Amino acid sequence: MASAKNTILSIFTYALVMVLAGSTVYFYLKSQEKSTNTLPTPNLPAGRHGSKLQTTPTLTPTTQPQTTLSPTPALTKPAQNSNHPSNPAQTYKIGPGETLFGIATKLNMNWTRITEVNNLENGDNIKEGQILFIPSFDEKTKKLYLEFTVDTSKATQIQDQATNLPTSPYLDPAATSKQDAIGFYGLAAEDIYLFISKNELDGTAIVDVTHKDKKYEINLIQPVKKGKDGIWTISKIIPQ
Repeated sequence: MASAKNTILSIFTYALVMVLAGSTVYFYLKSQEKSTNTLPTPNLPAGRHGSKLQTTPTLTPTTQPQTTLSPTPALTKPAQNSNHPSNPAQTYKIGPGETLFGIATKLNMNWTRITEVNNLENGDNIKEGQILFIPSFDEKTKKLYLEFTVDTSKATQIQDQATNLPTSPYLDPAATSKQDAIGFYGLAAEDIYLFISKNELDGTAIVDVTHKDKKYEINLIQPVKKGKDGIWTISKIIPQ
């Protein structure tokens, strides 16, 4: 009888130990699960881990102001001089705020060449609206010269007048030069104008002029009529 009681007690004790062990394991596992669920959420970037996505703002490109390059100024023909049958072929009208150096840079030449042609003491003696005479470049001689263009209407008028006036200065190359070259390169009536040559077959002539210590060659043509009865007009003034 005592043996049976001992056996029952042993079984009961074993069962109680197993229950206690199971409870201990159960509560340990629950505590681990709770610890896992309460781990801090990492600081993930916006749009991750269930947070609301933040839209990256669309960048609007900055519009750079466009610089408009001023074109190289076109040389213009001068207003025809009512007293001369030919006039400088190239001129430039000075605009607001322009300087002689800036104009010369646009025209790709030394500013002193412009002052020389226009008989300017220095580059400061210019003003807005003023007309400058611009020299041309001879590719063969590599020299600058002042080129003239003929006013056909005026030349024809002077030719008609010369027909009835044999003493017209336009019938003489030197007299024509002395009359129509005044002012260009500082040439004056008191300078020495020396007739060099003329060819009445093709209507060309050359006159040399000395101004102070400088020499110039003046080329002339007969634009209307060739020969002794034809008038002369200046076609070029070339510094020597």
